[in-house]
Amino acid sequence: DVINDEMGPSASNWTPNSIQKVIQKYETERAPDAKALARIAQIGYPYQYSQSMWRSKLWFVNFVLRTFILSKILPSIFDPSAIVMVQKSELRYSEIWSRAQRTTRRILFTISALAIAIACRSFSFDLPLAGSISQQLHNLNFGRLSW
Repeated sequence: DVINDEMGPSASNWTPNSIQKVIQKYETERAPDAKALARIAQIGYPYQYSQSMWRSKLWFVNFVLRTFILSKILPSIFDPSAIVMVQKSELRYSEIWSRAQRTTRRILFTISALAIAIACRSFSFDLPLAGSISQQLHNLNFGRLSW
């Protein structure tokens, strides 16, 4: 705690100047957590009052995907939903927000990679190293050479 570290438990050490310094240090140290908490409040459980049925269902799918599927199968890669991580008192809000953003980027990357792979398969594009060497040689008519 910033106040105890700087001022000590005794109020006799406190002066207006020292209190001012402690408040500034506290604000500097905790500002990232305050910003993160505001963002977590916006995305943590935004549709709890059923403002939008479609968005509420989409949020629920995202919540289940993060919390009960991805974070269980690959916990070192995906974190659970931010609202679940808030319950871990050892994590600062800025850390929770950072993890939530990182998981979002990883989910978007995975979806994009899958979409590209599906598109390449449906248009019959060969991906590098997708086939065996013998198949590639056969495609180049090296398979028909007689020695």
